[in-house]
Amino acid sequence: RGVSPMLGLLNVKYYILQPAMRIGLSTFELVFQNGRYKVYRDNGALPRSFIVHDAWIIKDREAIFRAMASPEFNPTSSAIIDEAIDSLPNNPNLQSPVPRVVEHSSRKVFIEADLKEPGLLVLGDVYYPGWKAFVDGKESRIYRANYVMRGVPLSRGRHTVEFHYSPLSFKIGAIISLVAIAFFVGFLFWTR
Repeated sequence: RGVSPMLGLLNVKYYILQPAMRIGLSTFELVFQNGRYKVYRDNGALPRSFIVHDAWIIKDREAIFRAMASPEFNPTSSAIIDEAIDSLPNNPNLQSPVPRVVEHSSRKVFIEADLKEPGLLVLGDVYYPGWKAFVDGKESRIYRANYVMRGVPLSRGRHTVEFHYSPLSFKIGAIISLVAIAFFVGFLFWTR
């Protein structure tokens, strides 16, 4: 059985299989085995975050998936987004160092990046409403990269990028809770 290249794109590094199964791909290495399981590591999986300097502009979902499955698409040098970013040099041959993920939690991601040329920082986490990005302390737009990931354009040089999860539903819930507490405290004072 083959392994989808999409899993490597999403930073899936380890695969747990039954003992009779094996993965015979060159980037996979058997790292553990006992009577019940085999564990393979994909040494070709992309890092949690990376920089690309080229983008394919595709809006249709099925077309995006076809492009991602094509042999011409190399996720280490290009990303698929649904609208152009003017600052990108559109040069798939450019390479910048892999960004360093300093902190990663369910509500916050902090990354340090150093780009040789303007590029798109791609984070292998799911694109989902409620996330906000800040580049060097200033809010920045998040692009949907490779249909399921988050992408933030960066200029040449060193940057800190922070992602914060702050959905509207959480804010509305907090406001409702505070108003309810205020009414309750007011009611207690009024009845005394």
